[in-house]
Amino acid sequence: MPVHGIHYTKTHLSELVRMVEHGEVITITRNQAPVALLLRIGAVPQPRRSGTLRALMRIDAALDDAPALDDDTRALSETTALGETPTS
Repeated sequence: MPVHGIHYTKTHLSELVRMVEHGEVITITRNQAPVALLLRIGAVPQPRRSGTLRALMRIDAALDDAPALDDDTRALSETTALGETPTS
């Protein structure tokens, strides 16, 4: 579902209406907070369903046998993932 701010929506309304005519549901935001949905008349937005990718994904069984991270290793990996320099 595409997400666009109010300014973009005002500027590209014709394009967005064309997308809606083809079945898209567009979320309109103000300051990154959703405030409205743009959808085709008569269409009912479908609620999100969890697990819809389950049939498309395969997880290697070896991941189940991987050792768990201790708290220090987990904190270090989270810090590095955020781009921070680890401190001692």
